[in-house]
Amino acid sequence: MHFGIISTGPISAEFAQAIRLIDGADVSAVYSRNQESAQQFIDQQQLQATAFDSVEALCASNDVDAVYIASPNSLHLSHALVAIQAGKHVVVEKPAVWNPAQWDQVWGAAEKHKVLVFEAARHIYEPAQKIVRDYLVGKKPKTVRLNFSQYSSRWDAVEAGEEPNIFSLKTGGGALVDLGVYPIYDAIYWFGEPDDVRYFPALAPTGVDGAGTLVLVYKDFNVIITIAKNAHSDAPSEILLGRETLRLSSVQGIDLVTEYTAEDEQVLFDSKATPGSRPLSELMRFEAEFFCDMIQAHLEGNFDEARVNRYRKLTLLSRSVNEVCTNARYTAGIFFENETLEISG
Repeated sequence: MHFGIISTGPISAEFAQAIRLIDGADVSAVYSRNQESAQQFIDQQQLQATAFDSVEALCASNDVDAVYIASPNSLHLSHALVAIQAGKHVVVEKPAVWNPAQWDQVWGAAEKHKVLVFEAARHIYEPAQKIVRDYLVGKKPKTVRLNFSQYSSRWDAVEAGEEPNIFSLKTGGGALVDLGVYPIYDAIYWFGEPDDVRYFPALAPTGVDGAGTLVLVYKDFNVIITIAKNAHSDAPSEILLGRETLRLSSVQGIDLVTEYTAEDEQVLFDSKATPGSRPLSELMRFEAEFFCDMIQAHLEGNFDEARVNRYRKLTLLSRSVNEVCTNARYTAGIFFENETLEISG
């Protein structure tokens, strides 16, 4: 099957390398606003692909089965709709859209045009995720602490008075939508939807959150999520269960999972890599394999009941994450510029 890629940024390069690892899949088309930039990307990634400077033209190509969208957040909605209306399956980087109304618009269009849409939350497909979820069956957490703090290379520009996309209300930036979606996905995947959401942001000069603390309230416990794009931390995340505690090396790209008590420690998962050292393309391979399997089955008319059910569960998970993230933003007074709150058309 053939992917078209919209955007030539670093994450697109990693996705292209992940696709190269999968038999029967390739990148056949690349879009950039400048066709020379698209061709440069193709050459750098050593792809057999066609360069486009029009999203519409790329999506109309007969050599494209699915479109991977990694453009700025503010363009995800329009680019996804163009691809869907052209009959292409879509994989869109997180956050796929800004709010549930936009989510309903995109997934409603996908249903109408009989194509699949996935939000690229890559960590959900990692082996450690299922190990953690299976371990938690029948157990009742007392407290959960999840940490994702990663210093952004663009934070220096913010402090210099600039407004890069990732820290702009115009383009849907901020720590919550960029980093927070990872632990929110974890929490909902492991524990289900929370009863309440409370967000305490530390605002950047540009008006978005540079860091913050998110509390997901469940019946008998809280999930406390710490995120930051203006600071770095390698602190592990923990699920406190009483006598036992589950410790995770991270909330994504999980390399080590251990259960420990005051007297003992047991390793449940070990990637055998130094925590945080695996290339991003290696981590993205898990999601890429899943997307290719699902889309290829759909193309061949073999989208069986098991795949249908898996797709529905992922669809509901993605929407729940979007709703939690949106509610957290709104209650904290963070609204993106020209944000559409209702479905148009």
